[in-house]
Amino acid sequence: MTAAAVGLDLSLTSTGVAHLHDDGERCTARIRVTATAPMGVRLRNIVSAVDEYAGLTAAEMVVIEDLPTHARAAGLTGQLHGAVKMWMADRALPPPVTVPPATLKVFAAGKGNADKTAMVVAARDRLGYLGTADDEADALWLLEIGLHLLTHPARVALPATHLRALAKLAGA
Repeated sequence: MTAAAVGLDLSLTSTGVAHLHDDGERCTARIRVTATAPMGVRLRNIVSAVDEYAGLTAAEMVVIEDLPTHARAAGLTGQLHGAVKMWMADRALPPPVTVPPATLKVFAAGKGNADKTAMVVAARDRLGYLGTADDEADALWLLEIGLHLLTHPARVALPATHLRALAKLAGA
């Protein structure tokens, strides 16, 4: 499996993953991990599952939603971000592109304060997503950002009000 771009919505309990199959179809997965498992086990299980589902070793670009701003969640989720970044570095992959949550929301829904439902609805309307999981929808939008940044032909057409979010990622 080759992946031009991979979108990751990292979470310690339900990580969303999106990538393209060789035939160009968008593919998503949810990586569910028990919150009671020891942190090291959770990190290893998530990183292993991300590798299995997304084929990161073949990705030209990995796009990750940046850390949340509230302190406790940022600290815990930061451990997962670090584990994924270390795993990528061990495989000589380029550093991931991190996308602030508000920038992701502008790209997907046109507004930086869009809620989870709006993000899922936008993925359903514009990307043909059939599910209801917000983590998968976010991962799809992160994938789409990567495809746009790579100028990949499979990208979806979006209005200029949405594409303005890409300017914040210049140099990614």
